[in-house]
Amino acid sequence: MSLEMFSGMVSDGLGALTILGTVWAYVLPALMIVGGALFAVGMYYDVASWVTGLALGSIPVGMLLKPVLSGVALPDVMPMAINAFIWLIVYVFVVKLCTCCGGGSCEK
Repeated sequence: MSLEMFSGMVSDGLGALTILGTVWAYVLPALMIVGGALFAVGMYYDVASWVTGLALGSIPVGMLLKPVLSGVALPDVMPMAINAFIWLIVYVFVVKLCTCCGGGSCEK
């Protein structure tokens, strides 16, 4: 999938918020890349966890916003939204277990 196709999919059916969907379609991959790169090099775990969490958390929110703003049926987006919630839960466990960015000391 190209970035143009992804942008069209994200902004489709948002009505007055189409421009916001288009902008977010370009910001979301950048947040994921920056957060993943910071995790991979082991720098700024707090920033990496917030950036990646924001990107992953926006996916189910956007999917559940589509039925409210457009004619998409809720049962059509629920499997993908549930899948995104599962990935968000896995991400929380990974951050808590691997990076020790909870504000306390990291004891191994």
